[in-house]
This record gives sequence, C-alpha cells and structure tokens, in this order.
Amino acid sequence: MSRIAFIGDMHLDNRTPVSRLDNYEETSLRKLQTLINECIANQTYYIVTTSDFFNRNDISISYLNKVINILKEARNKHGIILYSVIGNHDLPYNNMKYFSSTPLHTLASLNLVYLLGNDFDVLFSGVHIYGMSYTEKGNWEPKNYDENCYNILVTHYALTNNFGEKDYLPIESLGNKFNLIVAGHDHTFFRAQVTKEEKPTIILRPGAFIRRTKIANEEITELTDGVFKKDNIVYYVVDTESNTVEPKLLGGVEPSELVFKASSIEAQDFKLDSYSMLDEVFENVEFTNKTSDELLDILLNNLDIEEDIKQRIKKHILDNR
Repeated sequence: MSRIAFIGDMHLDNRTPVSRLDNYEETSLRKLQTLINECIANQTYYIVTTSDFFNRNDISISYLNKVINILKEARNKHGIILYSVIGNHDLPYNNMKYFSSTPLHTLASLNLVYLLGNDFDVLFSGVHIYGMSYTEKGNWEPKNYDENCYNILVTHYALTNNFGEKDYLPIESLGNKFNLIVAGHDHTFFRAQVTKEEKPTIILRPGAFIRRTKIANEEITELTDGVFKKDNIVYYVVDTESNTVEPKLLGGVEPSELVFKASSIEAQDFKLDSYSMLDEVFENVEFTNKTSDELLDILLNNLDIEEDIKQRIKKHILDNR
C-alpha cells in the first residue's frame, strides 16, 4: 500500500480550555483513537501530523501514559507509524535546545512518533518525506534531494501571512521541489490546491485536529464523502502511487454548540455571560503595535461565528469597558 494520512495540528491536552464546554481530555483521546481506527479500516498505516502535538508541555503524567498506550497498541498490533514535525506548542521558549524536556520528545524517544527533518525519511520506495519544524525556515534546505522521487514536505508554518512574518512560509521560497506540501499552524481549512508550475505541487492545509478549525474565506467546500461544515474535522489520505488525494471527515465529531462556548452563545440567541470564548484565539494573533480597538477586531475576526454575532459581541464589550 502507498497510502498516507495527513492531519493538522493536534493539540492533545488533559486540561479543558475555558472556551470549551466538553471534557477536552476525553475528546482528544477519542479523536486520536478514532483516527487510528479509521486508518486501520482503510489500510492506511502511515499517519503524519503538522504537529503542535501537545497543547502544553506540562501535561499530566497520567494523560501522557494514556497517549502512550494508544500509540503503542496502534504500532504493535496494527503497524501504524506516526510522523510529526515540531510545532511552536511543542517548543519551550521557541528554542530547540529545550525540546528534550517535552512530552513529544518522550514519544519520539519511545519510537512512537518519528520526527521529520531536512534529511528525508523513506515511506515507500521512491517516496521521500521531509519536515520543517517551527523556527527552522531561515536556514532550511532539503538534504540528499532526488528530483526523481515523490518528495513530500510537512511544515508547521502558515502558508498565508495572517500572523506575521515569523509564522509565514511563502510557497515560492521552497522552489519547485516538492510533489506535496502539507502545512499547519493557522487552524484553517483550505480546499486542496494544485500549483500551475511545470511540475505541479499539491498543497494540503487540513486545519486543526482537536482545536477549532476556521474555513478559509468562509467557503462551504464539497468533499468526496460529504460537505465540509464548521463542525467537521478533515484529514487527507494521499496515495503516492496514483497521486490521488482523498479528503476524509473524521467520524463521531460532536456539534459545535456542544463543544464551544461561542457556538453555544450563538445557538442560544446571544446569551453572553463571559468573554471566555476569546481565549482560544489569543495564541494565534500578532499583538505588537496594536491599539485596543484593533486588537478587539483581530480577536473577533478569529472567531468562527456569524458577522452579526461578532458585531453584537463588539458592541457589548465597548459599551461595558
């Protein structure tokens, strides 16, 4: 088989963010297990993530053990192999010298997750996969590159400049070297794209795996097995032999009004009793040199709710500040 599943930023955690209504620990473990079960059923034995593997580096030991047990069973009983790059949430102080103290490093040391770098790993004959982790873009070059192979790049950089230059990776900076690029970090779902160069590149941006995913340009994107809505979690299965891309909707995902406080407020006709729904977007916006009104607009624009609801929240905040 030549099939690979690609998923977005994972953000595994035992602590429930204040912006959510569900039990985040249970949700995250259930989604991880569901993904593995679906891959086994579809005979897809490689899973690759754009990282932010854990939402925090100080997760509980008991939770880490639960993740280890799930991944051990997937590897030992079913032959599932998991690859990842290193995201900003996996990197204390955005510095690689502190990475050895992280839970993702623990998984890598147990050979439960294989870390991708600028020297390739071989998935199948003639299929080379590279990884560009967070902080690496400045001096990153693929080693031992072979243009005759099917070359894949997985990166934890946004491909659109929404959060500032340090988080942005221009596609043109990579040259025309990769058959497939999979990018994360911005928690936004984009439909699969194919560049128009002489050697086309497929670009996949699946959005977040557990945290909330925005839809690029608020499009409703038709998939092969359904219609993408804001409640869906998408992962892609790529067959490198046939060069086909199949979007998949993860099963068992709960409606957003049962998970996110912002959606619950929307569903209850704007019953606003706190601003906790803003918590989830703080880590993904650029605060430098912003006025309070500009910052409020940035935060509201990152909420996946209807425009009239945003304006009512804004008015409520401005009237009461």
